Amino acid sequence: MTKSEELLELIAAECHNQWCEWMRYLLNKAISYPLAYEPITEVEIGWEVGDYGRWRMQMKTSYKDLSGKEQESDRVEARKILAIITQFNDENKNE
Repeated sequence: MTKSEELLELIAAECHNQWCEWMRYLLNKAISYPLAYEPITEVEIGWEVGDYGRWRMQMKTSYKDLSGKEQESDRVEARKILAIITQFNDENKNE
């Protein structure tokens, strides 16, 4: 693995960690939403059937244990971050 690939994987892992934190927050808000003590259904909050269970599993899974497809989703986000850093460095390399 090259240093660039290693960096991409480190950032992708952090993207996954940040997504997990956001989802924990979001799901806790949805679950604790007061609706006269009635449970909220997936339809009421606009989720597809099965999303909640899939997201819960992904939240409990470390980046290294995600499927290749799931890891690639985090790499997409990592590449966006790397592009920002690269652009910043290119614009400021003479300073």
